[in-house]
Amino acid sequence: GPLAATSAWLAEPTAVRIARAPDRRTLALCLGELAHRAALRRPFPGLSPATAEVYSLLPRGWRRFALRAGERGQLLRRAQLYRWLPRDDAPVPYRVTGRQLALLLEGYARDAQSRRATREVVLHPGGLVAEIAPRASEVTALRSAAGAPLDRHRAYPVWLPASLAAGAAAAFDRALIHPSQRAGAAAGSLREALFALLSDPALMLPPPCPTFLAGGG
Repeated sequence: GPLAATSAWLAEPTAVRIARAPDRRTLALCLGELAHRAALRRPFPGLSPATAEVYSLLPRGWRRFALRAGERGQLLRRAQLYRWLPRDDAPVPYRVTGRQLALLLEGYARDAQSRRATREVVLHPGGLVAEIAPRASEVTALRSAAGAPLDRHRAYPVWLPASLAAGAAAAFDRALIHPSQRAGAAAGSLREALFALLSDPALMLPPPCPTFLAGGG
């Protein structure tokens, strides 16, 4: 029946195993990097995948978890992934300026300095390195992962969460993002994109994921 089908669907395994329970920051960093990789699997509208450098600012609202009996050493399943991310989202393509990116990362800056920040506004800078002012919750400069500085006035291709586009935390208002900056349709469920990524046997886990996840083996 339907309940049995749902149970079987939630029990479907990925290709990685849970070695131990991570702390909150390690979980956020790992799954932020995985969300970035999952978003990049979908072509950005109007860009050639071979030449374009695409960034992402996706949620860090992951729920810290304790391993349940028998979970250590077992394959990560869809149900556990959904437990980590209790609210789904969808990456949406936008063209956003360097200055707007810095404004959207204010929550990230507060969180990095152990200041109070709501989950909705703590976004992971996928493909980016953010320099933060020592005594202010402000991103002073952004660089690509390759080290190239971002121009505050230039627009860059970025995957942003649909929840922010819908008004969550008024983040788009503060960053002065206009609807005309949207570049295409939403990419679908972030949770399912992560499940597909983690189900790929060829996946090389980014740091710091190997501190608590391991290949299926």
